[in-house]
Amino acid sequence: QAATLLTGHPQRIFIGREGELSRLQSCLAEVLRGERQLCFIRGEPGIGKTTLVDAFIEQLSPSLSVWQG
Repeated sequence: QAATLLTGHPQRIFIGREGELSRLQSCLAEVLRGERQLCFIRGEPGIGKTTLVDAFIEQLSPSLSVWQG
């Protein structure tokens, strides 16, 4: 599997999360069709939750507003 360095985070490597990214993209597609969505990213410390969210946000159009907390 190819590794992708995240822009702005040169020390982070993103590997093998295509399925998770696809689920987030599906939720976004629902939002863009007018359906409310709430996504939770959960897991053990250090498994890449923040890296996953950063990768998802980086591929979004700049015209979209993203709230995370």
